[in-house]
Amino acid sequence: MQANAAEPLPTESLSITNLYARLMAKNPVKLSAQQIQPYLDANGRSAASLLAGFRTTGDAALLEEAMQKYPDNPQVSFEAVLRKDASPAERRQWLDAFKKSAPDNPLANYLSAADYFKAGQTDQAVQELILVSAKPQFQDYSLDRLQDDEEAFRAAGYPVAQARMAACSQLLLPQLVQMRDLARSIVDLANSYQQAGDEASRQAALQMGVNLGRR
Repeated sequence: MQANAAEPLPTESLSITNLYARLMAKNPVKLSAQQIQPYLDANGRSAASLLAGFRTTGDAALLEEAMQKYPDNPQVSFEAVLRKDASPAERRQWLDAFKKSAPDNPLANYLSAADYFKAGQTDQAVQELILVSAKPQFQDYSLDRLQDDEEAFRAAGYPVAQARMAACSQLLLPQLVQMRDLARSIVDLANSYQQAGDEASRQAALQMGVNLGRR
């Protein structure tokens, strides 16, 4: 069952003009189950192809399949963490899996810190922020996701230009909202240290915020 109720647009009707109008109407193009199947088969239902299938169709079953088959894949963990319907326990499970599968990527720790702040677990959040200082390889997989999604559209018969536009139209970046909320939590933390008269901790918290902004 597809999560998005929008009917897939027939490939042959997708002129640049029609596709542009669709994007401006904020109605991203979605592939049908029939359209995505050849791409999945050609790629052996790999982790990347299942994730691209999930994003380009909206079919949550493809994400579930990826989660079951490839629990140690960092991009699978990343997508699982960002699910809107995940319970707090499930989200924590996939955050821990993300940190384990991508030990050098500070994004996993940032998302974990944001989750801890949201749960009121400030000490754990601060520990996550301390860990990121030694992890310079920030990666949110956007380029990989765009490329995989474009290939999925091309496999469904879309010309290169339309495939690229369609891939860009439906690539969501919910991690940016998480980073914004994390930055606000860090500022609140710094203010709490100031109120407590702990200037050293306040400066340390502000530096964490600066580091996040640079990333």
